[in-house]
Amino acid sequence: MDTPNIHAEEYDLVVLGSGAGGKLIAWTSAQKGQRVVVIERKYVGGSCPNIACLPTKNIIHSAKVGSFFFRSEEFGIRKDNVRIDMTAVRDRKRKMVNHRVDIHLENYQKSGAELVRARGDLSRPRRWRWNLPLEAPEGFAARMSSSIPEVAQRWTPFRVCPRQRH
Repeated sequence: MDTPNIHAEEYDLVVLGSGAGGKLIAWTSAQKGQRVVVIERKYVGGSCPNIACLPTKNIIHSAKVGSFFFRSEEFGIRKDNVRIDMTAVRDRKRKMVNHRVDIHLENYQKSGAELVRARGDLSRPRRWRWNLPLEAPEGFAARMSSSIPEVAQRWTPFRVCPRQRH
C-alpha cells in the first residue's frame, strides 16, 4: 500500500541508467507499445557521450591536429605565432556533448519512453522508487506490471553469454 506522499505509477519496464544498454532497451520497448520509464541520476545517455569516450576522443583529436601544426615545418609549411586556445578546445568538446544529449532527448521523445532525472533504487521486488529534484519533494514510485522485470542497471554487471572454460 502506498503512503500518502508517494504516488505509484504502473510501467511495463523500469530501467535504471540511460547508458548504452538502458537507452536501447527503453527506446525499443517503448516503440513496441510498452510503457517504459528510464531513471537517470546524472548523465543522459550514460558516461560515454558525456564525460568518458567521446569527449576524450574529441580532445585527443584537437591535440593531434595541434601536433601536426607544430610539426608543419617538417612538411615544408612555415608558421608564425602559433598558440593553442584551450578555451576553444573545451567549447568544441562541450558543443559536441550538448549535441549528443539533444539527440538522446529527441530519441526518448520519438520512442515514447519517459526519462526521469533522479536517483532510483529497487525498494522491493518489482517496485522501484526514485528521489526527484527539489521541485517535487514528495517523490514518486513505480510498479512493474510484467511478471519478470527486465532491467539495465548501470552498476550491476551481468553476462549475456557466459565464457567457455577450457
